[in-house]
Amino acid sequence: MSHIAGRLLCIARDGKKMKSLEVEACAFYLLRKICDKFCPTTYCDGMEGLHQSGEILEELIRDRLPALFTHLEARGSSHLGLILATNWFLPLFCADYTKETTCRILDVIMTDGPDAMYAFAIAILRMNQAYLMNSDLDFFEIFGYLKKSTMRMTNVDFLVANAKREWGYLRTNVFSEKPRREFALYY
Repeated sequence: MSHIAGRLLCIARDGKKMKSLEVEACAFYLLRKICDKFCPTTYCDGMEGLHQSGEILEELIRDRLPALFTHLEARGSSHLGLILATNWFLPLFCADYTKETTCRILDVIMTDGPDAMYAFAIAILRMNQAYLMNSDLDFFEIFGYLKKSTMRMTNVDFLVANAKREWGYLRTNVFSEKPRREFALYY
């Protein structure tokens, strides 16, 4: 959560002529809204929302990127969805991405809802799929590569366009078919 708070402080401070206390109050307000509205079961004992998100993400990877899923599974990556959800969803993409990328991702999440995070996860994996499929990386090297790939990602517009395309598919073909609570990221 400290990654999110830090990023929100930077966002609130940018270009604003506010006193330090006002910046902190603004960042705290945003953090509280994120936790109360989007993540009520994630940052609590048991992290139930995070576990549910990991299961959903793993199912989506299996459905949307079956060849990559099989490849990663063969490399011993059990609990793939939970590991990715922990690295990306728990800090709301604020831990490993540049400020510009994080701001764009948060903008989409705040506009379209927290389920849009799944679209970003699938888009990131899709953008790295060719390399991962042709590499001989083991389980730990795969996640190390994905972590480093976030810093190499300089074309934010390309990422957002891919995520929006994926979000359009998920919203139409996946989330509309199931009851909302079954697929809600943090219910």
